[in-house]
Amino acid sequence: MNSQDLDETLVCRVRRRLLAGVAVVVPLAVTFHVLWAVLAFFDNQFQPLIETALGLRLPGLGLLTTVLVLYGAGLLATNVLGLRMLELTDRLLGKVPGVGQIYRGTQRVVDSVSRNRQVTFQQVVFVEFPRPGMRALGFVTGRMQDAAGGTHCTIFVPTTPVPTSGYLVIVPEEEMENTTFSVEEGIEFVISAGVSSPRFLPLRTAAGEPDAQPEPVNEPESAKQPEPVNEPPAAPEPSTSTQDPRSRPASMPAPAPDSEPVVSVR
Repeated sequence: MNSQDLDETLVCRVRRRLLAGVAVVVPLAVTFHVLWAVLAFFDNQFQPLIETALGLRLPGLGLLTTVLVLYGAGLLATNVLGLRMLELTDRLLGKVPGVGQIYRGTQRVVDSVSRNRQVTFQQVVFVEFPRPGMRALGFVTGRMQDAAGGTHCTIFVPTTPVPTSGYLVIVPEEEMENTTFSVEEGIEFVISAGVSSPRFLPLRTAAGEPDAQPEPVNEPESAKQPEPVNEPPAAPEPSTSTQDPRSRPASMPAPAPDSEPVVSVR
């Protein structure tokens, strides 16, 4: 191995180790950053009140106060008096223009998540978005009926790689394409920006079965051309033809007869 091959091998090893390190560190860093941002948000909400009341600044005390407040609200909502107070609050906030829509929408989202009801994302589909001829992955969130009795689906088309924002489109049910993705696989597909995409397009047929994957075509044995066989050249056959004595040249003597001539004595 010369020096150039050795340098290329060393560069490939270093690059492979760096990519492996990125694959390990980046998910940990993103998770830590998100958790730290959430903890800092709750801590900053109550830290000024605690600092004003006690005159002390204790990191993490605001988060502990948030947990206690949430626990107290849950305890209040599980008894009769708390339920009556929540109903009164819902009616009052629902009558305020603008505030009622925000409150009810947020309440529905939190209620669907906290009760583990499978109504948020029903299935993963493909829709033509943003123009005909292009497919976008979306999640069915609901169904509606029009005046003619047709079914329309509300579909959330998320952005990548952060699926917390996106577009809401309403598509006739017969125009969307069902996929074999589960909800978890669809979210992973969006977050990875298609890196974790399968080999074949995950479409589902009308009968509910996945599309048959193309298989390599094996050529039948009868259609294959036979290979030429090299045969050895044939040996020359011995000649069995005899030459006519009358066609012999005059310079050539005649052959001797098989029997000796008879000499007559007078």
